[in-house]
Amino acid sequence: MRIKHIIETYFDDKVKKKDLYQFKQKTKKGNIIEGYICRKPNEYLGSMFIEKVNNEDNPQFIHSMPKIHYYSKKIEGIETEEIIFHEKLDGSCIIYYPLYQDGEVIEVIPKTRNTVIADDFIFNLLKKAITYPIEEIVKEYNIVLMFELYGVLNQHEIYNPDAYCSLALIGAYSINIDHMCSNSTLDALAQKYELKRPKKLIHVKGHEGLYMIASISPYLYKYLEKNKISLNTCLFTSLSELTQKIKKILSQVNQESYNINGFVLTEGVVANMQKQIGGYLKVKPEEIELKHKGIPTVEIKKEVRKYWDEYGSKIEAIYKQDKKHYLNYVKENLAEDFPIDIVESNKTKKRIEKIFFAIWDAKTVPIGIQEIARTLCEENPKLSLSEIMNIFSQQYPQKKNQARMVYSICKKIKGED
Repeated sequence: MRIKHIIETYFDDKVKKKDLYQFKQKTKKGNIIEGYICRKPNEYLGSMFIEKVNNEDNPQFIHSMPKIHYYSKKIEGIETEEIIFHEKLDGSCIIYYPLYQDGEVIEVIPKTRNTVIADDFIFNLLKKAITYPIEEIVKEYNIVLMFELYGVLNQHEIYNPDAYCSLALIGAYSINIDHMCSNSTLDALAQKYELKRPKKLIHVKGHEGLYMIASISPYLYKYLEKNKISLNTCLFTSLSELTQKIKKILSQVNQESYNINGFVLTEGVVANMQKQIGGYLKVKPEEIELKHKGIPTVEIKKEVRKYWDEYGSKIEAIYKQDKKHYLNYVKENLAEDFPIDIVESNKTKKRIEKIFFAIWDAKTVPIGIQEIARTLCEENPKLSLSEIMNIFSQQYPQKKNQARMVYSICKKIKGED
């Protein structure tokens, strides 16, 4: 099929040939899929046109989670009666999509936003997180489900002690009606199947272009009580004024949370405004969005961790072939939110490199730990994993922080991975 036809038919003529990357990959169940994935940071970011399945023509379009944008003047004229801002969770975006062959779903596949199939690292996290009948939902509703994978095991920058490894439903795309789903549809799915949803933090009501913050969740408001913020009298004459106020509220919450708990509470909020602007609107605290002081470290770390989410086990091989691959990826993503001159500066480049290699080092198992694991398995071939880990804890109490690494290596050696 010609690229021009694919762009016009499936991507609404909003991407160019250079934005589509061709792929051919094997799924976990051994199915071969071929097609194109979009890398343009718009509503089609990560969306795919699958052309062939198992070497046979089976055209199908998979919508990914759209790029979430900050407020811009392009949406200022929008009038809406209600905006619900949910918590912006800090983790990895996971998309589950159905793979069709001859009209039948032969597999339900998870992917991160810019990948075709999730990396092994993500698959292993999903095994710990999934408690929902995701495959059943995808098949029954002919739908693409979008989640945030977050928590202690997948911590990026925002500390979330209440979640170990969790999935929260953040979006969905109905294949039947060719449209992203509204909040009401997402809430209905969540209620029926007991899916987690991000917390509803700020409720806004609007009338003829005027806006008022109707309520703030106790999750945030308890950190605002000292400031005695009165919202009932605050009337905003534009979306711009409203988003500026929300930025200040989030900043105050984070400062008070840091003073009390030692960590910031939130990365920001997101509103599903499919009917109004055809996408999502995000608002972050002032200190995270500030650009004139350079790019905040938290934003660089976020993009570097996205790179690890997408390329994971392939990173070493990619780095050997192209030592600037990670750098170009991170800079391209940062350029969407920050001035290009700052993104391309030597200072930013050095910070990206430092963070990238720090994360690489943290994910690499030290040789000494590898040897300990191998020795334990060789000396105790008939013992179970739990018995081997008991021996490890007795012999190496000073290395208790490396227990997870030892466990993972022993599990692979014993063939239980």
